[in-house]
Amino acid sequence: MELAELEAGNGYKRKLVCARALGRWRVYAAATGAERRAVAVLEAAAAVRAAGEWRCAARALACARRSYLRRTLRGWYERVLAWQTRRARLLEAAQLLRFGLYARCFLAWLELQRERAAKQLIFAQKQAALQVRRWVHTHAHVLMVCVEGSIWGTPGGGGMLRRAAPRAGRTG
Repeated sequence: MELAELEAGNGYKRKLVCARALGRWRVYAAATGAERRAVAVLEAAAAVRAAGEWRCAARALACARRSYLRRTLRGWYERVLAWQTRRARLLEAAQLLRFGLYARCFLAWLELQRERAAKQLIFAQKQAALQVRRWVHTHAHVLMVCVEGSIWGTPGGGGMLRRAAPRAGRTG
């Protein structure tokens, strides 16, 4: 129906058209209201579903993060323990080497000192023998003179022998 027909017709038609329009408007409003309500319910359900999915995803992410962190921390802890045991073994080996080398060095030093002491003793004995020899060599002339003097007697010559000779000649 057009606007010209409505104006030309009497008020009844007008009332009828208005009633129809109002009825259709109500139907449309009810449908759109129901649709709105249905859309609102669907949107709310979708929002609840999305919130649930988000919550589930967040929980899964947190669980994955915890398990990843747990695995990484476990791996890190195992590596730290392995490094600690390695470091302890290396420290023990270094101490054994150090103290073993100290012991070897000390034993070598002790052997060297003993060898030096023995060499010094031998050297001292040789020096003493050389001193006696030198003294005897340097004083041999003096000793010979003393021995001769005691045997022969210095002033007149033949002192001891002279005195001994008459006794030796006396027999019985």
